[in-house]
Amino acid sequence: MPHFVADRNRLLADNRPITTYPEYFRDRTLERFSTKVYTFGANQEMAKAALSKTRRYLDGFDRVMSEYGGGGLYYYSRERGTGKTFLSTILGNELTKRGHRVRWYSMTNLLQEIKAGYDKDSSTSSSEVINTARNAEVLMLDDIGVEKQSAWLNETVYTILDHRMSTCKPTIFTSNHKPEELSYDERIVDRISRMTELIPMPEENVRRRLSQKNRLSSFLEQ
Repeated sequence: MPHFVADRNRLLADNRPITTYPEYFRDRTLERFSTKVYTFGANQEMAKAALSKTRRYLDGFDRVMSEYGGGGLYYYSRERGTGKTFLSTILGNELTKRGHRVRWYSMTNLLQEIKAGYDKDSSTSSSEVINTARNAEVLMLDDIGVEKQSAWLNETVYTILDHRMSTCKPTIFTSNHKPEELSYDERIVDRISRMTELIPMPEENVRRRLSQKNRLSSFLEQ
């Protein structure tokens, strides 16, 4: 899956940054996140709380940087399809609209890009990919915790996150695990916990229901 980045050096006529977001992320806005898609009242309330914290983070981003050491958010639920990625990429879109440079990776994609960089015929070296992740103004890491653990993985992730924490660069995560449940070594878990505020999401898979609702077959059968 491709990453996306907003480049403030390349602007549209109305002064908005040109983005290379995956096409299916581009229309994700705060207005499109509906808490009514959740079945139960308690889940709707949890989704409202997650949306409220996301809005507050977005509106107070300058204070986050100046007063809170560039802290990030950690969207979490054990269930898949609960809206973690949807809400986090809304945040990425909104930050981009306000002129910030956002780079998004799925963890699987990031690691694939780094490994591909070891190939002598690769146009981008592994160190270049790592440095891009280390130095992004805002880094979004989707689905952290699905990777097969290894010493190489731990050193690579530690290199990225330790630098980001020490330079106060915000990182946004989504995961099916709480930070303390991740299989990384304790140095990484400690940094993720210190770098982020946990945003729990409802344990309800709404993606499956919405994907059924939006199936092309429904349109074709009209």
